[in-house]
Amino acid sequence: MLPSHSNLTNHKRYINRFGQKDQSAAFEYLVASVFSKILYLSFQSKDTEDASIKHRVIWHGSFNKRLNTISKSPSGPDATCFCYGFDNLIETTLKVGTGQWRKEFIESLKHHDDFVTNNNVNKKDVYSAIHGEGKQMTYKHIERLLFQ
Repeated sequence: MLPSHSNLTNHKRYINRFGQKDQSAAFEYLVASVFSKILYLSFQSKDTEDASIKHRVIWHGSFNKRLNTISKSPSGPDATCFCYGFDNLIETTLKVGTGQWRKEFIESLKHHDDFVTNNNVNKKDVYSAIHGEGKQMTYKHIERLLFQ
């Protein structure tokens, strides 16, 4: 059940192949996989991480092909992209509603600060992307969520 190009055009069909409790992890995996393809970077998971490959996308969850099980990433960003000249942290959610978006945004700011501190990098070289099902986050959305 790994993502393929056909899964990108109909992500709901891909996600629905998993049990209800595993759908969030499947969405994380799909979004991280998409970023690796867009950025033309090696895709790794928590289980297959290879630090000798400098430029890569790491999904912090776990996919066991033998047992056909998937696990969400633990606390922290769902995926990290180590790109050429910058890094990108990825947060995903299938939940909807203003409260969920506020929660994801606040958490992504904390993850950003933690990443900058732990990796001793310039905060201007680290970006964050928040992806939700059917919802685009723009600065105006974020401004409304934070300052309403």
